[in-house]
Amino acid sequence: MGAHASQAPRIPSPAPGGSLGSPSASKSGIGPPAAVAKMAVAKVAVVAKVAPALASIPPKTSAPAVTKAAPAASTPAAPPKAAAAPKAVVKSAPKAPPVEASEDAEGQAMASPPASPPSDDALYILVAEFVEDPVVQDGELRDARLAEVFKRLWDGIARKPKDWVAAWQSMGIPVEKQAEALQKLLNFTFVQTEDPERAPAIVAELVKNHRIKMRSVEEVLTNFGHNLDGLLALNEEAWHVYAKFLVHVYPKPLAAGWGWSRVGWSWMS
Repeated sequence: MGAHASQAPRIPSPAPGGSLGSPSASKSGIGPPAAVAKMAVAKVAVVAKVAPALASIPPKTSAPAVTKAAPAASTPAAPPKAAAAPKAVVKSAPKAPPVEASEDAEGQAMASPPASPPSDDALYILVAEFVEDPVVQDGELRDARLAEVFKRLWDGIARKPKDWVAAWQSMGIPVEKQAEALQKLLNFTFVQTEDPERAPAIVAELVKNHRIKMRSVEEVLTNFGHNLDGLLALNEEAWHVYAKFLVHVYPKPLAAGWGWSRVGWSWMS
């Protein structure tokens, strides 16, 4: 037993040509710790060489974020409107009550005559005579006075057909006597041969100005038609009065110089 204790442990010798760190050594079970240590030392050496190079590389900086601009509006926004100030209410003064015209003032207004024409106006003088010497008396025609008035108008007092309108209105002939007065006028004009256009123009003007009704003219012309031969014995162109009168009162065609232009009066009516 003492012999065994005195003997030192036996360390195996390496194989020929081998080393402690060689594979042959590891196979024998000796040397793996030394190999691991050698590998660790090698890695540390590599890290020591690479670390300075890595430290010289600047760190990457993140790129700034790109923000998209909002699309421009197609039309500029209108500026906000200022609030309108409330309108001040202005009260008008109360209207004064109308002043009633006195009876004297009203009588003076009604009694004031229209402006008078010149004193030498023959038509004005003739019309003024009707006050003292009327054509109609007690609703009846005074034939002699009416014939005198027609002759004076024809001889020059009436210069145009409208003068006959003013004179006829002043005579105050009733509606029921219109046909009788017109017949006397045409009896007088049928024997006047110097101006065949004049009589129908006068009658047409009286109709247009509502001094004579159309039915009165129709009645008179119809009565004369029954005695047309007697009229032609006095004046061969007496029958022209019919045609010329119709030319004046027919509806006026467009762009024509004859006819009667009146609202509601047309060839279709």
